[in-house]
Amino acid sequence: MPVHNSLKTTDAYKAHFTAHADDLTGPDWVQELRNTALAAFTENGLPGAKHERWRFTPIRSLEKQPYLPTFRKVAANDPSKGKLIDGAVSVVIVNGRFDAEASDIANLPEGAIVTSLAEAVEQHKALVEPHLGRIASAQDHHFPALNASFMTDGLFIHLPRNVVVEPVIEVNFISTATADNQAFQPRNLIVLEAGANATVVEHWYGQGDYLNNSVTEVVVGDNAHLGHYRLNAESDEASHISTITPIVGRDASYDNFTLTTGAKLARNEIHVALRGTGAVSHLNGTYLLDGDQHTDTTTHTDHLVEHGNSNQTYKGVVAGKGHAVFQGKIHVHPGAQKTDGYQLNQAILLSDTAEIDSKPELEIYADDVKCSHGATAGQLDKQALFYLRSRGIPHAEARAMLIESFLAQAIELIEHEAVQEKFMEIMRKRLRSL
Repeated sequence: MPVHNSLKTTDAYKAHFTAHADDLTGPDWVQELRNTALAAFTENGLPGAKHERWRFTPIRSLEKQPYLPTFRKVAANDPSKGKLIDGAVSVVIVNGRFDAEASDIANLPEGAIVTSLAEAVEQHKALVEPHLGRIASAQDHHFPALNASFMTDGLFIHLPRNVVVEPVIEVNFISTATADNQAFQPRNLIVLEAGANATVVEHWYGQGDYLNNSVTEVVVGDNAHLGHYRLNAESDEASHISTITPIVGRDASYDNFTLTTGAKLARNEIHVALRGTGAVSHLNGTYLLDGDQHTDTTTHTDHLVEHGNSNQTYKGVVAGKGHAVFQGKIHVHPGAQKTDGYQLNQAILLSDTAEIDSKPELEIYADDVKCSHGATAGQLDKQALFYLRSRGIPHAEARAMLIESFLAQAIELIEHEAVQEKFMEIMRKRLRSL
């Protein structure tokens, strides 16, 4: 659907694409992906208020002055400050580009590949080409089309059959705006073959006013498992648009958790396709918003075959003039009998000016399923607060205890103990500023 109010922005991106043709390197098949994506972006532009999936999340700030991709390489400035998990395999990506010198990927089992996408398209074509640009469609989605038009680098992970990576693979996405209105377009591809197992933790942070428009395509093979945990601690001036598209095979599982504390504008969009019998997905998260922060969580789970299981739990607190959005759809396709789908979104509003829009949906075309959804929003429980105060607990401490207990119910769903503990620690620290 053309979006006429973004034509000026679209023209700016087209001109930028032409001006930087020499920077968009890579094999012919990658350039073909870029050209196809640019054609789709030119036709559709950026989403407007009339676009149903974006009606709660205006992006006027991204249209007033286009955030144009930068191709300048910048070295990491003390990446150790952003590390979360002890003993992790460490990957550093700066302004969307893999920093090999700052990364430490030595502690990997035989056959495992963790490298830059730019290197992978050249050296591992047989592993990359079947998936890159085939899962996250540029035809149907605005920001993935923009990302694919300018994709040059990012992360590539490939685990062969039955390979298990014991340490966490931690990826620090560091963004430093060296000029006004810069955009970074990291493109990531994670492929786990049958029986493989890994835990990936992403930490997004930076300085200045910038746009991070990331796309991560994920393949979880039969009987494989991926734990995918994300911390969005972007600059308070930054915008963060993330699109993740996992495909989950037979008896495989994909677990995603996103903790959002940063960014003035954030959108976490996940499209899961449960393609194998017995496939499982867990999509969970928490957000803590203040000031005029806006965070949008949009999920779409496709149950394509029988005996699929999907669970979603998102909990957040919104203070100041913050605005949270939750849009979640469970789509049960014909023939996907014995599906079990559940989604829950709950929010606590800490001020009269805080807002939340919640839109859980079920679309079911099979008759032997168990699906449900729920959404609640309100203030802190006054009776519980009064009870704690009557026991001599100061108001601020009692308030923090109630909020922490509420958010912890979601964070406790993280299966990896060290990641769960770290996210609990970050949540408690953020609470002190609300």
